[in-house]
Amino acid sequence: AVIGRWGDTADTHVVAAGAGFVFNPSTVNAKSGDSVRWNWASDSHTVTSGSNCVGDNVFFDVPLNTFQPVFIFAIPSNFVGPLPFFCKPHCPFGMTGVVNVAPFWEDVNADGAVNVKPDGVKREPCALPTSGRDCP
Repeated sequence: AVIGRWGDTADTHVVAAGAGFVFNPSTVNAKSGDSVRWNWASDSHTVTSGSNCVGDNVFFDVPLNTFQPVFIFAIPSNFVGPLPFFCKPHCPFGMTGVVNVAPFWEDVNADGAVNVKPDGVKREPCALPTSGRDCP
């Protein structure tokens, strides 16, 4: 994990592609600044951003196969919301998924500590790093 600009950590979420024309897991809960790593498991696939089997031509459209077995996408720090993805040849068979992206926690008073969660609830500053995601 990488220490983020406010002391929170950026995580890497791993998704397997293959075996039964599914992404596993098909739903990932992440936050802005995290990364998603798709690992090829079998067959030939794509990892394409978009929904309803139509690419959005915005984020990614890459092959995932024996020649390119890994794809890593860093979620932009200013992106929040659902990020649907699919496999082009297997989308009609249900090979789809979504990354639900929550906002990164904020340092609203520039004291160097994460003191407001995205829900707007103020947190008391704490010494970083902490063992959990929230200050006591």
